[in-house]
Amino acid sequence: MATKPRILVVDDEKPNCDLFFEVLTAEELYAVDVAYNGIEALEMAVVTPYDLIISDITMPQLDGLSFLRRVKEKNRDVEVIMISGVGTIDSAIESFKSHAFDFLTKPVEIDKLLSTVEKALAKRELGETIKRLRSKLPHDHDHPELYRGAVTLNGSGEVIDVDKRIAPRFTVEGGAALTPMADIPELDFLAVDLKATLDTGEPVLRRWAVLGLRENLKILCYNTQKLSGNPNEGPAVIATVTDVSRLKRQEREKRDRERLSALGEMTSVVLLKVSSCLENIKAHGAAIMSDIATLNSGMRPNISDIVGNSEHNNKSVVANLGQIRSLLSTLEDFGRQFVPQYSTIDLNAVLKKVVVSAQRELPESITMTLDLAENLAPLNGSEKDMKQVLTSMIENAIHAVQGRGEILIHTSSQNELITLCIADDGIGILWEHQERIFDAFFSNWSDESAKGLGLALARKIVEDHDGVITLESQKDQGSVFTLTLPSAD
Repeated sequence: MATKPRILVVDDEKPNCDLFFEVLTAEELYAVDVAYNGIEALEMAVVTPYDLIISDITMPQLDGLSFLRRVKEKNRDVEVIMISGVGTIDSAIESFKSHAFDFLTKPVEIDKLLSTVEKALAKRELGETIKRLRSKLPHDHDHPELYRGAVTLNGSGEVIDVDKRIAPRFTVEGGAALTPMADIPELDFLAVDLKATLDTGEPVLRRWAVLGLRENLKILCYNTQKLSGNPNEGPAVIATVTDVSRLKRQEREKRDRERLSALGEMTSVVLLKVSSCLENIKAHGAAIMSDIATLNSGMRPNISDIVGNSEHNNKSVVANLGQIRSLLSTLEDFGRQFVPQYSTIDLNAVLKKVVVSAQRELPESITMTLDLAENLAPLNGSEKDMKQVLTSMIENAIHAVQGRGEILIHTSSQNELITLCIADDGIGILWEHQERIFDAFFSNWSDESAKGLGLALARKIVEDHDGVITLESQKDQGSVFTLTLPSAD
């Protein structure tokens, strides 16, 4: 507080008022007013924004408890210490129910009074700091109902405030010591990014945290930023948290409803491509039949040319048949309803197979690094399907680096969840494209050959495995795709 805290002392016994006034002004730390009854005190509290009120309970005209309730209606942030010569349990309970800071009995020990005043003012100052910092927070204007709250740390990395919707068992008591981040396990998912922002000042934008399992799945989106309070308080770091679980569930339900419609569109595209392949097969077949007719005509053809043409036409027919088979298989995979045929699989082992296959065709200018957790928890799922997911995601990362760059693949498991991250330092994905990147036939790349069902099918498979796939990306700064899946343990 830049100015002296303002304190109001209320007691119908003048000697008590005079004593408290003398004690509180001795060190010239506080600005103190006195009132000799509740009605006078209430009038003063309406005009002056006191930081702390010390009030007797037993008073004529307006008793202390009634005064407490009415003053809290006017100013809920003011701290109030109640004092009584009759220290009954009932009076103390009623005081705390009405949000008094503390309850002291007469005769009040001077040291106890000063200590309680100091703690009450510390809580008041803390509340003002939090209110000021929270006023600077950004809000999700598109989905304000999803906003869960904020976590605030001071410059020493101690939590000074957290919304109970994020950490329901956490409370900041009146004058209690500040709480280390490590003492609040519900906030583990924020710890690394909050500390990084506190140390470097760099914000973290749009990070995802996947908590819980299956029907209890929680998907949180958060960002961190460093803010300055007033010069006496030093810096603070804040994380704003949004719960997008319901939004993600709604998106999944919408995708399910639209699947039949999408299948119609996909079928049309596939049929066009199949039709094109069939026309090619027809043309090459006709060329083969023409060569056969020439051989049967009795003429003296150039056998070498006919053999060469036949080999070329035959290869083209085989290639087009393969493309048709691939198109029909992809369409079938996307359209089928997943029937769980799980087995216990080692995701690291599946990943190594996919990476070995991908590295055979990688140029030396692209490096792919594996950082795989030892003793990774097993996964209940389909090895064939997970291989398809990993292949699509790695191919996407290879496209992103555009011939030169680094791809890092990391796995870990904790709290019954398996996490796999594929990070690249490529071109990144524009904000407006990040939701569409999982749509069928949408591509972030100009290369027409990259357009298909890869990431759309990958998301469907991951969700069929009760998992979540998320993306974090910024233009020209690369992308991170994260798979979170329930373990078999």
